[in-house]
Amino acid sequence: SVFVIDLQRREHIHTLNLWPFYRPHGLTVDGQGRLFVMSEAHNTLLRFCDPVNRHVPDLAVPSGGHKTHLFALTRDAQTAYALNLLSNTVTKIRPNDPTFTPVAMVPGPVPEGNVLSADETLLYVANRGDDTLVAVDTRSMRVVARGKTRRDPNRVYRFQGADGQDLLMTTN
Repeated sequence: SVFVIDLQRREHIHTLNLWPFYRPHGLTVDGQGRLFVMSEAHNTLLRFCDPVNRHVPDLAVPSGGHKTHLFALTRDAQTAYALNLLSNTVTKIRPNDPTFTPVAMVPGPVPEGNVLSADETLLYVANRGDDTLVAVDTRSMRVVARGKTRRDPNRVYRFQGADGQDLLMTTN
């Protein structure tokens, strides 16, 4: 389940029912107020168009991978990048189009942490299996840069420097 909390009232106002999907892992809200939740157990991205008033998903889109853990969503919510721990892939999916065939690539072993660049042309991925951080070109779905991190990187965060450059931080 996903709980909807009114932060001003500090009150639990709704519980979103994911059944028959379970093990939510990763969620985000787009600019239209739609909620996207990844079901890790079913490798499926769920969409709730009106999570305040409708407490069940209105769309389920397959991730195209196995043990889909986290995902990154573009600002316009037309594309998502799903990280699949057991298939060692990143898949490009269309979260509003269940007929789209996922586009898969291998960024490295056990991809988990991820964040899009400010202009959304790169997806930064932390690979736990070889302690690397890679940059994936979102158009070609190819690794364009790779660097070593300390042991077990599991999340990536992006900050914008004073010069406009992306600054990345991994948690290990």
